[in-house]
Amino acid sequence: IVYNRIFREFRTWKRYRGGMCDDIWTYDFKTKKTEQLVDTLDQEIEPMWHKDRIYFLSDREPSKRMNLYVMQLADKSVKQLTTFQDFDVKFPSLGDKAIAFEQAGYIWKLDLETHKVEKIRIELKEDFSFARTSLTPVGSQIAGASASPDGKRVAFTARGELFSVPRSEEHTSE
Repeated sequence: IVYNRIFREFRTWKRYRGGMCDDIWTYDFKTKKTEQLVDTLDQEIEPMWHKDRIYFLSDREPSKRMNLYVMQLADKSVKQLTTFQDFDVKFPSLGDKAIAFEQAGYIWKLDLETHKVEKIRIELKEDFSFARTSLTPVGSQIAGASASPDGKRVAFTARGELFSVPRSEEHTSE
C-alpha cells in the first residue's frame, strides 16, 4: 500500500513545513517492510498507486500551490503533471483510466496514460420558471395518483415527474 503516516488534509495550514508535514510511504504486506518514497520539506499528500506509478499532490513548486505529480517506482523520478497557479488541486480520486480532482471550483480529469488534463463540463438542469422553454399540460398523461393521509393533498405522476397538488376546496364534501 501507499500512504501518508499523518493525515492532515482537512486542516487549514497552507504551505506548512513543520513536524507534521506529510511524506509518502509504502508498506509491503509480504516482507512487512516500510519504505519512505518521498522525503522533502514540502507537503506530499493523497498518494494513489496505479500500475508502476504513484500519483500524489504536492506544494513543492515555487508558487506553493498543490498540484498533481507522478513518481515512477522503477527509478523514483518525480514529474509535475498539473501547473495550476491560482488555486490548489484538491480531493483527487483514482479511477481505472483517470484521476478526477477539484481545482478552483471545477472538476477536472487527468488521463492516466497520456497525462492530459481536461476540465469536465457539468451542466445542471434546473426547473426555474425563467429557464423553461415551454409548459406542457400533463393532465392526460397521469400515470398514478395517491391522496395524502389527511386528504389535503394528492400526489400525481406524469411524464416521469411527481406533482403534489392541494385538494380543491370547490370539490370537497365537507
